[in-house]
Amino acid sequence: MDEEKHVRKREGTRKELLSARFFSWDHYAELHMAAVGKDICVMRCLPNEVNADLHYHDFFTFIFVQNPAVRMKIDHAWMDDLAGKVVLFQPHTLHAIGGEGDPDRPEYMILVREELIRKKFLYMLVDIPLLSEFFLNGVISNEGKHMILDTSADPEIFRMLRAIHEEDHSVHDSMSQQILEAQFLILLMRLCRILQKQEMRNEKLSAEKILSYISAHAQDVTLQSLAEHFSYHPNYIAQVLRKETGSSFTGIKHYFQVKDACNMLRITSYPVQTIAMMVGFENQQYFYRLFKKFMGITPQEYRRQGASFGQ
Repeated sequence: MDEEKHVRKREGTRKELLSARFFSWDHYAELHMAAVGKDICVMRCLPNEVNADLHYHDFFTFIFVQNPAVRMKIDHAWMDDLAGKVVLFQPHTLHAIGGEGDPDRPEYMILVREELIRKKFLYMLVDIPLLSEFFLNGVISNEGKHMILDTSADPEIFRMLRAIHEEDHSVHDSMSQQILEAQFLILLMRLCRILQKQEMRNEKLSAEKILSYISAHAQDVTLQSLAEHFSYHPNYIAQVLRKETGSSFTGIKHYFQVKDACNMLRITSYPVQTIAMMVGFENQQYFYRLFKKFMGITPQEYRRQGASFGQ
């Protein structure tokens, strides 16, 4: 936590805040963009450039992973099984990259200026709320969020990345910026298509899985931990729950917490205060209030009556 707080502080120079390796990437990107008059920079992450230090970038960042050995640390936890996926980061999102690099399957990283996203791409994404909201939040806030999309079903993605990389590094003429923006737009549209298909294919199934996961982890589950577990944006998780159940994430979590408390009231002799703590409530009054809201009686009355949950 101390390391992450230190990285998040914007005081001091970039060299003090970031590892030299990733400072050089951002510094290189700035110089490269300025030198060739572009707002997009494409890089291949070779094995000796894989770094496990926490860092962030000043750009919207897209990391396309090919190598199964590559892992990422996002929001305090290492994530595996990223091959064939793209991780999108808002500016200033803490992350780290680890694992053994493979020169035959390099990771591609695209850095895009916030201004370019805001002026030329945001309005094209109005029909994709999750993606447009992701970019809009990144432009106006410093929340540092990420999104993961599975691109493995679209082999054209990495062919496009190679072409974009070649355009960025091999061609520098009056049309380079326009061509690079057009290529990036096509890539972005393919990601939108993947997101739409992913939502249509998995929405109902995901609702069932999400509810099952909340039930099993009601004590300490959060919307962010759900998003990380299922590799979806938190807003998407919340939308699925609202559409399929008519309830918010918080309401569903409270339901399962009270349900767990009812089970413990029936089968144990623990004090009510202890049960409240065990199911995730530190505030005893809040637990009593929620319990009565769901059950219509107090925990003590429920125990005396030997009632069944939901009756």
